[in-house]
Amino acid sequence: SITCPASHTSLVGLKPSVGLISRSGVVPLSASQDSPGPMTRTVADTALLLTVLAQPDPKEASFATHPGYFDYRQFLKEDGLKGKRIGIARNVSDFNAVSTAAFNQALTILKAQGAIIIDNLELPSQEALSQAEFDVLLYDFKHDLNQYLAQTSKDVPVKSLEQLIQFNEKNTDLTRFNQMLLTMANDKTDLTSPNYQQAQTLIASKARKNGIDALMQTHQLDAIAAPTNSPAWVIDTINGDHFAGASSSPSAIAGYPLITVPMSYHHELPLGISFFGASLSEGTLIEIAYGF
Repeated sequence: SITCPASHTSLVGLKPSVGLISRSGVVPLSASQDSPGPMTRTVADTALLLTVLAQPDPKEASFATHPGYFDYRQFLKEDGLKGKRIGIARNVSDFNAVSTAAFNQALTILKAQGAIIIDNLELPSQEALSQAEFDVLLYDFKHDLNQYLAQTSKDVPVKSLEQLIQFNEKNTDLTRFNQMLLTMANDKTDLTSPNYQQAQTLIASKARKNGIDALMQTHQLDAIAAPTNSPAWVIDTINGDHFAGASSSPSAIAGYPLITVPMSYHHELPLGISFFGASLSEGTLIEIAYGF
């Protein structure tokens, strides 16, 4: 995770387009979504770190379409908001009353800096996409983790998801959390499953082509904005997260970039604002975030 930990700690976090930064060596969750990226104190630091990290890797699936070396520091423009058309999809942004109030205040700053706000838009099919995403993550996790573990050294005794589950069952004193998601993933078949293929087709259509891409093209947007997070909750290792909403799912499901920057505080708890857009639009997002 980049977006949630960055926003909850008042940092800048940039989740790049999937494949822009190599995943080689990263313990996988899903090849469809895994995207390493920088978490820094400032947008300038993010641009510098992204410039270093976003190098083509012949071992990466996206190598053939990788844009190549790019110096993202060129997008650090003080007037980066001027003339930018920013859409507000209220079905994505209005997930928490505290966050929405702070976000609406932030919109006045965006306007004052020359941004053009196109409000009351909607990203369609979010409920169906959420289910499709969950299915894809389960299938991908089994496939990708098995591949990863199979290639580890002899020092690693666990070589598959099945063996990981067995290890946890034998060592309950070491594991605080249940294995529900591990077993759900392990029960899935392989990536040739019709269910998996249908979920990926739905994502390609509803999240990308007829989702973010269509909304941005129809309204000639440079980005879509939303509050990143609700106020953080107390850590609870017994009952789990007391999650009150976030806006990172649309870009994550599509595999598109998102940048979060500090927006305000609720008491002492940081709130972030996110800007997300089309594939490989990191430069534009950095301009907008730096302007803000």
